[in-house]
Amino acid sequence: MNNQDTSFSLTKGERDGLPYFAIVRHAFQQFGRRANLQWLLKIEIDIEYPTEIGLVPNMEAEELNNLEDFFQNKLRSVADILFVARITWNGIRFLYFYVSEPKPIAEQLDLLIQTGQYPKEFEYRIERDPRWEKMAEIIPNINDL
Repeated sequence: MNNQDTSFSLTKGERDGLPYFAIVRHAFQQFGRRANLQWLLKIEIDIEYPTEIGLVPNMEAEELNNLEDFFQNKLRSVADILFVARITWNGIRFLYFYVSEPKPIAEQLDLLIQTGQYPKEFEYRIERDPRWEKMAEIIPNINDL
């Protein structure tokens, strides 16, 4: 897999009695530069008007997709990143990236929060995952995608 591979798989499942939908970069675990991307970034964005089962309504889907692109552009400007997955569950949109450097990513995200440049509230977490195992905990069937 190279940097330009943009094929994705759609998977769905259930967690705590609610459905989730995930879009996952196909075969991301074969990415050739894993050693450079040892940190997993998770961004959580609350869905403003979730459906009864916690999914994104049509009226909000485009906005969230555009915000995903916004994050990718901001993060790419400060570090090497690989977008891995997007999960929608329980009224939250989760974005997952593997990143090269946690400090500039955290600084960029903190700046967005402090200056209000991002139109929705969000939280993030960065944790070390050099063997790329955490995504298998998040999406149990990820190795089959």
